[in-house]
Amino acid sequence: LKERLRVTLQWLEGLDHLSEKGIHGDLSPKNLVIKKGRDIKAVIIDLGCFRYYGRERWGLTNPLACSPEYLKEKKVSSKLDVWSMGV
Repeated sequence: LKERLRVTLQWLEGLDHLSEKGIHGDLSPKNLVIKKGRDIKAVIIDLGCFRYYGRERWGLTNPLACSPEYLKEKKVSSKLDVWSMGV
């Protein structure tokens, strides 16, 4: 249980760091990786859909992980990634 919490916390810290600049836009299990070694490290990968705030938003590749607001209104905010992380 401790290990799972540590991994989840690392992913959330990564998401927090990304959200300062923009939106990942494609958070899904395939883009959340665990590197095992001496210490376990959780990493968010594939920033191909990342968009900085203030720019047009295109290229979301996983509609199953998109927030309802985005699917209905194409409304983009950091809440999109928070929703995806929970899914």
